[in-house]
Amino acid sequence: MSLITKRLGFFRTKMKKKASSFLYILIVIAVATGTVLLLTCVFHNEKPQPLYNNIVIEETDSLIFFYPQFDTLDLVCGAEVPMRDSSLFCCCAAFTAHCLDTFAHDNIRCNHVSAGILYAGSDEPVCTGVFTFYDGKAHFDFANHAALDSAAARHGMGFQQILILRNDSVVSSDSLQNLFRKSFVFRSLAEKDGKLCLIQSKDTLPYPQYVNLLAKAKVSNAIYLDMGGWSHGYYRDNFGKLQYLGEEPNPYSTNWILFGK
Repeated sequence: MSLITKRLGFFRTKMKKKASSFLYILIVIAVATGTVLLLTCVFHNEKPQPLYNNIVIEETDSLIFFYPQFDTLDLVCGAEVPMRDSSLFCCCAAFTAHCLDTFAHDNIRCNHVSAGILYAGSDEPVCTGVFTFYDGKAHFDFANHAALDSAAARHGMGFQQILILRNDSVVSSDSLQNLFRKSFVFRSLAEKDGKLCLIQSKDTLPYPQYVNLLAKAKVSNAIYLDMGGWSHGYYRDNFGKLQYLGEEPNPYSTNWILFGK
């Protein structure tokens, strides 16, 4: 074996050792900085694991269930979409009466509570239910003033909408036949297995079919959320990125249900 060949072999062995040492140093640094997961994914071609526990999403053939892992819940009033660093899920809640250029609480259908303050809204006969949240607990009920009074007294939130299910029973209303004569993508605020969630249909479908799907999924309570041209919403995924739902924001929006950390 020539001297040159020996030197080349020695050089290759030395470089391999240096490469191994360099990789070892990278792993040590990664562990120290909390990025070992990312390095592992790079070397093994794996998908990165979630960084946060912001939301749980489940699906069936026809429905998507969003479970925000929230600490706070409020009704934010105003046309502008509330964008906060702590936001987990946001979408329209109560009906808007008219497309006005300026915001007014009485342009929100029915009375409502925001940040613990009770506001008077306009009348809407189809709003058969009320949702309130205070002291860390959610309440679904038939429309009544006492529920909103309690939410305001406890610095909670609340709004009125179409009640879909209450205590495992479907709430029907003949007046809804004219309101939902066409198929839509529907969304509701619901309670399933004791947990609050938002349930959206994957495709357009008749309202009775949406209700039946909720009942078959063993949803205990559900109240409608404004959709159609008011379908804009977003959620923060488990990588911290905003994912948008529905259409572009409607400039005439008046109220938003907001889950946050």
